[in-house]
Amino acid sequence: MDWDGSAFRLTNKTNRTWTNVELEINKYFTTSGEIADGYKMTVKRIEAGSRVTLNARQFVKDDGLIFNLTTHRPTKFFVLCDVEGSDKKGFWIGTLG
Repeated sequence: MDWDGSAFRLTNKTNRTWTNVELEINKYFTTSGEIADGYKMTVKRIEAGSRVTLNARQFVKDDGLIFNLTTHRPTKFFVLCDVEGSDKKGFWIGTLG
């Protein structure tokens, strides 16, 4: 995962295609231990060995609020996907900064 200040570049370094890729930035736990949803987007497919560029403004909260780079910075990034040819999910959790 690379971040250039306006877009994310996500590389599938595996030998399997990812499908139903769910991406989320700035998801966090509240002080009461609840999960607060971040800004989300979904990509249908990321081929094995390929790289996709995701504009930060493509990420949207459930209430329709678009990620705003002038007021927010991405700090955490979550990826969850189906792995083609497997019954297991793939995931990645990381920090940006």
